[in-house]
Amino acid sequence: MTTLSNSLRLLFSRAGDYPPGAERLDSDSFSPNTAVGACPECHGLGRIHRTDEALLVPDPSLSIREGAIAAWPGAWQGKNLRDVLDALGHDVDRPWRELDPKDREWILFTDEQPVVTVHPVRDAGRIQRPYQGTYMSARRYVLHTFADTRSRALRAKAERFLTSAPCPVCGGSRLRPEAMAVTFAGRTIAELAGLPLSALAEVLSGAGAGGEETARVLTADLLARIGTVTELGLGYLSLDRTAPTLSSGELQRLRLQRSCGRDSSVSCTSWTSRRPGCTRRTPRRCSGCWAA
Repeated sequence: MTTLSNSLRLLFSRAGDYPPGAERLDSDSFSPNTAVGACPECHGLGRIHRTDEALLVPDPSLSIREGAIAAWPGAWQGKNLRDVLDALGHDVDRPWRELDPKDREWILFTDEQPVVTVHPVRDAGRIQRPYQGTYMSARRYVLHTFADTRSRALRAKAERFLTSAPCPVCGGSRLRPEAMAVTFAGRTIAELAGLPLSALAEVLSGAGAGGEETARVLTADLLARIGTVTELGLGYLSLDRTAPTLSSGELQRLRLQRSCGRDSSVSCTSWTSRRPGCTRRTPRRCSGCWAA
């Protein structure tokens, strides 16, 4: 909301304390929302989602045909997965607990997606032709649904079969180890981003005073931006949180002050067409910017 995190990433990129021999990183490497910065294990989420057999098969006394794999989808898609397993040679009528442990492991957790010819059982009055069916493990289906579906109901169902925990690689910071190895004022970017803005200003003031020229310039810029935000009474915010009570008027005033430092009725970031019906858009500057 404040764009202060952009300046903080630049500070770490150009003036951070790197481990001996470490390659200097660009600012994108300190963002969990970029491919170069996101933790490779949790993909920048800070948490990982896992599942196990007890969640996927809550009643092992049932057979696959009877619905032992509760995480599977319903209707045709679930029947398709069952028929594919049948075509692959798995016993879909035997109670789950009696299946070979290796088969159970493969059915639930394999990343393989074999394609086989399925010969559906004919229903009365209907002729179902053979087709090529692709298998997807229960874990793969649940994770895919949880991550990609736009249906709230499907996502909620998938979530019932998952557990969530902080990422063991990044510890919840959402960043790659290379970025977390860089510090400023003895702290990582995740630690500074989690501070209230007033506390962040204190840290930056002490660190920038005796630092190198680059550090002094960048910290001065950050402190000026923090001062603008705290004038709105938002000093309790940290860079990884939002203000739920912030009004649209306060947001507009924040944008204006961030743009030119002066309050104005015209935002630097607003756009207007040259004339009615024209699709070409040009930026408008407020009086403060024109004066500058």
